[in-house]
Amino acid sequence: MRLDEEISSSQRPKLVVGYALTSKKVTSFMQPKLERLARKKGILFVAIDENRPLSDQGPFNIVLHKLSGKKWRQILECCQFEWMV
Repeated sequence: MRLDEEISSSQRPKLVVGYALTSKKVTSFMQPKLERLARKKGILFVAIDENRPLSDQGPFNIVLHKLSGKKWRQILECCQFEWMV
């Protein structure tokens, strides 16, 4: 199910940030306090599953990633206009 299908229009955030980070970065960066504050400001962080098509997971306003490699680059390039809002 796509993100826009999961959230009703009354709950729709102002900004959706998809993130793809290493487990170490998730632990250090995605703190509950940050997520709570972001939600209060209308920002929603959504974890990107590398094993699912990116087009099935968005749309995202921003993609925050700390991944590298040819496969990840191809995923981003392939979908950059499909799901960006």
